[in-house]
Amino acid sequence: MKISVFISLLLLISLSCFAQNYDINAAIGDVATQVKDVRTLTDQISQKLTQVKGNIVELNVTTTDSKGKSTNETYRLNLADISGFAVKELVAAKVMYVEVPIKDGDNYIEHNKDGAFKSYDSELRITAYDIDNARELINKLKAAIALAEKAEQEKYNYASLDEVLPSLYASIKSTLDNEYLQSISSVEGKKEKLSFRQEKAGTTSLYEFNLYDIAPATVKVKATGKSLSITLATINAQKVIKLFENDIPKAYTNKLTIYPTDVENAKQIKNLLLLAIQFTLPDQPVAPVPNNTSASDNDNAGSPINNNTAPANKLDLSKLNIEEPEFIDRPYWVKPDASLNNLERGDATIDFKVKGMGYGGSETYYTVFEKQSSVRFKSGQEPSIVVKVGDKTDPSELFILSVADSKGDRRRFLLSSRSMTGSSRNLDPTEVNLEFKKIADGIYEIILPTGLAPGEYSFLPMASEGTGLFQTGHKVKITCFGID
Repeated sequence: MKISVFISLLLLISLSCFAQNYDINAAIGDVATQVKDVRTLTDQISQKLTQVKGNIVELNVTTTDSKGKSTNETYRLNLADISGFAVKELVAAKVMYVEVPIKDGDNYIEHNKDGAFKSYDSELRITAYDIDNARELINKLKAAIALAEKAEQEKYNYASLDEVLPSLYASIKSTLDNEYLQSISSVEGKKEKLSFRQEKAGTTSLYEFNLYDIAPATVKVKATGKSLSITLATINAQKVIKLFENDIPKAYTNKLTIYPTDVENAKQIKNLLLLAIQFTLPDQPVAPVPNNTSASDNDNAGSPINNNTAPANKLDLSKLNIEEPEFIDRPYWVKPDASLNNLERGDATIDFKVKGMGYGGSETYYTVFEKQSSVRFKSGQEPSIVVKVGDKTDPSELFILSVADSKGDRRRFLLSSRSMTGSSRNLDPTEVNLEFKKIADGIYEIILPTGLAPGEYSFLPMASEGTGLFQTGHKVKITCFGID
């Protein structure tokens, strides 16, 4: 009896694993069927999408011009890195494309041309046969992205530092060309203190550091041109990393650089480092490591690992070493690793609407010509948001948070409303009450109400009607997000 139960359990596990693999394999197969050969006015374009392993795919494109000259390009990427909401069809130079961008504009696509490495890119374009092909390809891509994001999230399901460290040790290795010989381990049995060894051209550098001294926001993958690395630095740039050169103490520094084998290895090292750091931080809930995934059209859109989704726990910003926002008067949302992330910057146009031939008064709107924001959060999991302001500026006088009146393929945010006599009307139904908390000089937390109703939201600049912001046809950037 026990043996039959055991065998049944093995069969169930095997079938479950098969179903999961089949899902992603089948989804990639469906995408591949929509990647077609296309003839343009000037070129013959042959395209083929293949699955390399798991979520990794490779697009092979051969372009032959009218003179018979051919060029071959390959693009390798992880489907989980694609910004599902930003995938779209476009027409350029009389050719229909599907644009496939990477989340946050990260250069995670390995681009080769005629057999040689060319660059790390942040987007690629797949040539479409026509608009129907483009739309079907987009639908298949979004389905595959959803499965890939789920699989990527499950990679980093660790419960303690003891579980993370072996994976971190294994992830840091020598580069493929052996230019850098690298390894990492704990120091003197202290699991939170690490020793990173890096050898190049006969010189060995050894860095000893405590995980809790590293600022999470500084742990980044840098992929520019042909260069790929992971950088990390200490909190407040303190020189507390001990550096040895050829086993002789040399100096104290505040940063170091790790060189990965490829993009996937770079992201793995970054995510494992962030998890390890979080497990050493006092009084901080450990959330899944952000994996630069965006909310796709799927039930997993509200996962904490999603780049466009809020963490499950509200962050205590006073205990995090938050980087300084790049721009003033622009809200950013904060990840559990203390890094700042852009909300959608929507292109809005001022529209003026007269109601009932003027007897019903008039309304002025900011209109964004897209149905919904690409940055989304779950109701009850509203993000922590910060803004940098100028000297002696009251943040409560900068902008209001407004909920949209969604109409078809556009979002409308009410800016002003006047009665027939010209008097202002109350905008309270469309406004959301905000609170502000100072967390550093010139930097404030914008505290959102918990449990915002599902809808489209935007921070609208406050201005008097004598400014250009109220002129019909005037265009302006507004900061948006959505709640599901």
